[in-house]
Amino acid sequence: MSWAASKYKHSKEDGLARSGNLAAEEIAAKERAKKRPGRVWRSLGLVLLLVIFLAGWFGGVVYLATTSGRRLRDEQARAALQEEMAHQVKLAEGDLAAGRYALAHSRLEWVLGQNPAYPGALSLYQQAETQLEALLTPSPTPTFT
Repeated sequence: MSWAASKYKHSKEDGLARSGNLAAEEIAAKERAKKRPGRVWRSLGLVLLLVIFLAGWFGGVVYLATTSGRRLRDEQARAALQEEMAHQVKLAEGDLAAGRYALAHSRLEWVLGQNPAYPGALSLYQQAETQLEALLTPSPTPTFT
């Protein structure tokens, strides 16, 4: 609608309102109807911004919780592995004392596979390997002449 037509429309409504054909309430209702679409779009925009903000905040909380949970799980796994390695070394010491060199060898091999620098495991492994080799080395059978 052009400026002139808009001016004509407003002047026509003003003239009708002055003449009493249109009630003041009807004019106010028309003006409110004109303003409503702006309010609706503004309200929808604010709601959309609020939803985007809340989704971002929720996503951040979920990310931080997931990261923290993974870190905690990794720490617990490392602690459990350390505990299991200590248990296997203790069992290997008992196996060496009881003469079960092959079992001690395999236990210590697993421990060294997990952590090659585990304290005391390498010396026990070498001891088990020496005893196992001595046990498996064939000795000449005596002959009676």
